[in-house]
Amino acid sequence: MHTYVNVYKCIKVFLCRAQITVLEQKVSGLEKLYGCQLVWKIEQWHDKVHEAKLGRKATIFSPPFLTSRHGYKMALSLCPYGDGKGTQTYALLVRTTSGNFCLLIVI
Repeated sequence: MHTYVNVYKCIKVFLCRAQITVLEQKVSGLEKLYGCQLVWKIEQWHDKVHEAKLGRKATIFSPPFLTSRHGYKMALSLCPYGDGKGTQTYALLVRTTSGNFCLLIVI
């Protein structure tokens, strides 16, 4: 009987740690979403530039973010090798998307 209790406690601890990890990821995502600035880390930059030069993937998109808690929902798109007339340079574009509070901003 004592062994079953220890196994049960171990399973319960494991499940609690898994839930904590999921909650930490959600909080991290919300901090990025509701913050007034975007920190966008682009992994493997040289590979992305190489892909853009070859014409495979010319644009990289950031995760969406809000300008404030009830502000505009925006995202950035980056062309690491440029686009159109700006080829062989780079281009950074800001896109405004429809957010949950767009009607509050307009009124």
